[in-house]
Amino acid sequence: MSAVNSERKSPPENVGDAEPSAKRVCNLSVVAVGGSIDTHNIVTTPREGDFNEKTWWMVDLTPIGSSSPQGASALVKRCMRTHGWDEVKARKVLDAYRQFMILKKELKDWDANILSPCYLVDQMWHCHILDVVNYCHDMMLLCGHVVGHNPDGALDYVAKQERDDTTRASLQDHFGSYDKEVWDYSPDAASANANGIAIQLDNAANEERNW
Repeated sequence: MSAVNSERKSPPENVGDAEPSAKRVCNLSVVAVGGSIDTHNIVTTPREGDFNEKTWWMVDLTPIGSSSPQGASALVKRCMRTHGWDEVKARKVLDAYRQFMILKKELKDWDANILSPCYLVDQMWHCHILDVVNYCHDMMLLCGHVVGHNPDGALDYVAKQERDDTTRASLQDHFGSYDKEVWDYSPDAASANANGIAIQLDNAANEERNW
């Protein structure tokens, strides 16, 4: 490898929005070990279609080769492939996911301390998060903030039930009605499984202490 090719080049400066398809530059502040602040320019993927808070949720299930990898259409298709949902079910869950994100924004629940999704909404949320770059962009567009997900939140079964109750009450207060078939927390397979694991871990810890 030549010295020229091995030399790391700095990212290009952002010269404005003259080219809609040009890559955008995000400024991220990184705290170094010594406490000093260093700012890096991270070149991110371009956003296609210029979604807004309403158009992002519009679904067009045209063949994937001719559609954008961004927006709700891509998410619905991914859930249909991953979970074997039909279009009707996927659209119902998407509507519930939209309600969930509206509540997240309203309550500023960025760290998953107030609300919990039902099982189906959580499945869609996971599919969205796996597309990590688009997810971050989407949350900034839809909520004005990246919405965090706590993968261990269900381990505290009592706290999880409290968040479930808060979510149901918030749905009723904000929307007046909601799809109770989709928003079904019982049986909550994710919580039940996590609670079982937590009990096993506690039992193992107790046995080790008694040993």
